[in-house]
Amino acid sequence: MMTNRETEITMGVKNESTTQEFILEAFPAVQHLGNLLFLVHLLAYLASIMGNMVIIIITWADHRLQTPILGECYISLLYFKKRKKHIVKNTLFPVNCFVVKQRMMRVRETEITMGVKNESTIQEFILEVFPAVQHLGNLLFLVHLLAYLASIMGNMVIIIITWADHRLQMPMYVLLSAFSFCECCFITTVIPKLLSIFLSGRQTIPFTACFTQTFFFLFLGAVIFFLMAVMSLDRYLAICKPLHYASIMNLRISFLLIFLCYSLSFIFFTGLMLRVSQLSFCGPNIISHFFCDLGSLIHLSCSDTRSVEIHFFFLTSFVILLPLIITIIAYSNIVVTILRLPSAKERQKAFSTCSSHLIVLSLMYGSCVFIYLIPKQVNRLDSNKEAALVNTVVTPLLNPVIYTLRNKQVHQALRDTLSRVRLQK
Repeated sequence: MMTNRETEITMGVKNESTTQEFILEAFPAVQHLGNLLFLVHLLAYLASIMGNMVIIIITWADHRLQTPILGECYISLLYFKKRKKHIVKNTLFPVNCFVVKQRMMRVRETEITMGVKNESTIQEFILEVFPAVQHLGNLLFLVHLLAYLASIMGNMVIIIITWADHRLQMPMYVLLSAFSFCECCFITTVIPKLLSIFLSGRQTIPFTACFTQTFFFLFLGAVIFFLMAVMSLDRYLAICKPLHYASIMNLRISFLLIFLCYSLSFIFFTGLMLRVSQLSFCGPNIISHFFCDLGSLIHLSCSDTRSVEIHFFFLTSFVILLPLIITIIAYSNIVVTILRLPSAKERQKAFSTCSSHLIVLSLMYGSCVFIYLIPKQVNRLDSNKEAALVNTVVTPLLNPVIYTLRNKQVHQALRDTLSRVRLQK
């Protein structure tokens, strides 16, 4: 019997499925717009993820929202069966949930109105931006607005060109477009609030908005550092291992690495922010910064914060130092390879590109090491603000110019795109 069965399996049984894969016929009518549709759906997907993450973070950051939302209620009833004269316990009986929900909401509103003891009493924080130059609010607003718009437009140009021109759809430019998208989101977490402070003078920020800003600042900042390490590895493989580059790096690997960067950052800082959300804030509410910096936020807590501070220190050390080490090793090998080039012109061109990249990397890593890894001192608060401005204003403005807008391939793609637009008109 076993021998016959093995023979059947070996030879194959007729009328069984031999299909190994299926073909999804998505939108054949608009198949030529694949790149545009990819970009639209990617942005919608990321916006959905970020929007839902806001809900999750706010729910755990504000104790007032930590209540169950009931879709359908089941209550346990105790009733007598008169004929059998005994009690039947824990009988589930479905009831309309509306009345129960209304009562829960009224009780919760009463608690919020009266105040629950031993819970946070701070409803908002005050951002002490730049008190020394507060009288220059309109000028600072204009400067930061122009820098913000220039950064957004420069990075959006990179994203649009990458997905509009098939010649740029290679790992290097896919990583750069992901980096540009993350830069746009990163500066948007900080600059709009800073602009509103300069314009209106209102320096307060609600408790939940402060926690949300803190989470996205750290989450997107970590993604940027991880992406810079991946981009350094990509350049190392392209320059030092050109024969193996095509087999190692492709679009599938690029998207996988981008997903890994976002996943690691999300896991790391979601856990940290959940711990911070459990702290009590009942004392001073003035943050000496232009955004909700987590270090300043932890110091305002009335709870014991030693374990949270240690967690934050080791996490930021890992996020900053690991990409830094990878970047140093990658660029060291790149420099050695460049020195071996026979042509002086090629060496000069390669050094020009690498030096501009290293300037941006030095600004980002240097400012972050200064803010997060060097022991804190009270008289260094203003210096921390200036160092943070480098990451939130200066480097996002320089990145589009240094990374791609100086690139001849990007210039050619931009000219071709503009030519196509003119012809369509």
